[in-house]
Amino acid sequence: MPVVYCVALTHSPRLQQFSDNSALRKKYDELVAFSVTLTAERDILNNALEQAKRDLNREMAARMSAEDSALKAPSGLKRGGGGGGVESKAVKAGFTFFQVLVMMIIAFFAGKFINGATSLADLGNVVGRGAAGASGGEM
Repeated sequence: MPVVYCVALTHSPRLQQFSDNSALRKKYDELVAFSVTLTAERDILNNALEQAKRDLNREMAARMSAEDSALKAPSGLKRGGGGGGVESKAVKAGFTFFQVLVMMIIAFFAGKFINGATSLADLGNVVGRGAAGASGGEM
């Protein structure tokens, strides 16, 4: 009997090991299938992201070209000849000559009225004094 008992002990762990191995193989196969599924989903999402980026870049380029054409069209600088791109940037950058001239005239009259000229007749006197004083006419 002791021999039979030893044989039973040696077979029992082997059967247990085979059942454990088969359970682990099933779990491994499920894990591999799950990882393949996740990889496929990742690839699909990466492709969708790349497509969305391309679409966004196309839309931004179209919008920029539309804005550029809208900014260049009303200025009328394209009719004048070459170098239209540089001139259009100069026009967009600051004030026009007319705007600066109007601001200078407003500042002149504001300064003269603040310094004591209360009417247009007094303004002529103030302007005359300023010119005479600047040329050294007063002693």
